[in-house]
Amino acid sequence: MNRRLTGRPEMEWTAWVKEQFFPDGVGRVLSLGCGAGHLEREAMRLGLGREIEGVDVSEGAIEIARARAEAAGLHGISYRAADLNHLEFPVGHYDLVLFKQALHHIERLEHVLDQVRRCLRPDGWFVLNEFVGPTRLQWTEPQLEEVNRLLPMLPTSLRRIGEQVRERVARVPREQIAAHDPSEAVRSSEIMSLLEERFEIVARRDLGGTILNPLLDGIIVNFDPSDEMACALLRLLREVEDLLLETGAISSDYVVLVTRPLGDRSPGDAPG
Repeated sequence: MNRRLTGRPEMEWTAWVKEQFFPDGVGRVLSLGCGAGHLEREAMRLGLGREIEGVDVSEGAIEIARARAEAAGLHGISYRAADLNHLEFPVGHYDLVLFKQALHHIERLEHVLDQVRRCLRPDGWFVLNEFVGPTRLQWTEPQLEEVNRLLPMLPTSLRRIGEQVRERVARVPREQIAAHDPSEAVRSSEIMSLLEERFEIVARRDLGGTILNPLLDGIIVNFDPSDEMACALLRLLREVEDLLLETGAISSDYVVLVTRPLGDRSPGDAPG
């Protein structure tokens, strides 16, 4: 993903965003779906924002995030627990809003995207690192065709899940995915269209994952980084996916997007 995004395997997306768009940092940053707080700690270390607020639905994750920020001696980071599906933010309050692999867990996408738009300052930015692939992980026919063409090419030792050898990848029923996690990719395929109604996409970087995600799910643990053959096979799979993306045979399920709000806010939404 780093290679596809930055051309530099050691540079992650947050450092790229900082270097390319916010070299001097910004004032207030809002990080949504923050989990245990890795993104906020990294953003503060990079100087991406002077004040960073993280929000997540999990009280437990927020407690961990607070403790880790304190242990790291990072000041200017605050956290709170809240459900983004219902939360409202002050108008024109933030310079930058971040989402990392959390928006695809949101059911009320329109509400959340509208809240992001209105809580940004007029010159604010919205940056996402997100899964925008099929809703409820209902892989498309082109995806499954390529995945099941590639899977038998792997040795059985790399296709094992417990005592079984994976022979084929199929869609898991929507109901089964929803029962396991009601928020998993709940409306992920709608993210791009709803986003483009509200934001101008300034930069887009496709990270792939369209083939590698369903293909390697459950078996990636078999690929030992010290095994030269396993690493060579991973590189080959990556190159196949890259070629499919470049030719338009598939679209990217994972993207990094740098955006700005479109148009004016509705009356009454002017910053106070």
